[in-house]
Amino acid sequence: MFATLLDDDVAFGVLTEEAVRSSDLKPVAAWISAQPSWSDLPFIVLTTRGGGPERNPAAARLSEVLANVTFLERPFHATSFISIAKTALRGRLRQYQARAHLEALSEGERRLQTALAAGRLGAWELELSSMRLSASDTCKAIFGRGPDEEFTYDNLVKCIYPDDRHLVQASLDRTIETGRDYSVEHRTIWPDGSVHWAEVHAQLYTDRYGSAKKLVGVSFDATARKTSEENLRRLNESLEERVKERTGEVHAAHRSLVEEVAQREKAEEQLRHSQKMEAIEPSRTGAAQPCRQRARCDAGWGSSVDFAARRTGSR
Repeated sequence: MFATLLDDDVAFGVLTEEAVRSSDLKPVAAWISAQPSWSDLPFIVLTTRGGGPERNPAAARLSEVLANVTFLERPFHATSFISIAKTALRGRLRQYQARAHLEALSEGERRLQTALAAGRLGAWELELSSMRLSASDTCKAIFGRGPDEEFTYDNLVKCIYPDDRHLVQASLDRTIETGRDYSVEHRTIWPDGSVHWAEVHAQLYTDRYGSAKKLVGVSFDATARKTSEENLRRLNESLEERVKERTGEVHAAHRSLVEEVAQREKAEEQLRHSQKMEAIEPSRTGAAQPCRQRARCDAGWGSSVDFAARRTGSR
């Protein structure tokens, strides 16, 4: 009967030694053992004088069955019972607080797992004292491992691309020394020999003395993004080369056009000069003819004078 009244909302239980002396306590013991991790229901057992567990085998049996039990010998003062009841109640209230925290953590864990799954992020934790690595199935997959495969810190280091190991170790050392967040991108080599990219972020946790204790972080498969970036880089280089070639062609065409224009202007200048000379030549020719005619007249006149003088002399 008493066992049916027990549940998680009960603050504490009060029993008398006489009531449980001949009772079957198996249902009570079963309920107590099935309590959630946060619960440890307190019990108060009212015993007769000299009925404590140190002198009473039955009370000792109750102590083993009920676990969290306080014995109060009768007769007792009311203030004694009130004091014990308040102590049991305070203990139970702390258990309820622990339940609330656990429920909040559980809800936060569920949300975290949902976020990790949605973002395809792998969770991991590294104990720095032992370098013991704990990794989720998604984290293992990012490094080419199956869910059931062992994945130690040594396995992690071996799968890092050789040229990137110094970068990873330097980032780890800097985080441990300075407390700054751990953030690095590096290539990985899967067991099949294929090369992939991993993006890793983590926070450093310290103990109460400020010493580095562990790293807790997430990993992301950055292969697709890195491949796209590489393709884009190659495309940009190709476009820049094409633009460079096209610019050279345009400059060459411009130089050719400038030379052609210069040659044409030179030819036009020569043509204008030739036409000008042709226009001047007839004028020179027309002015020379009267001079030649005058010279012929003068020559003819001179000849006539000479002939007349000869005839006069002969007479």
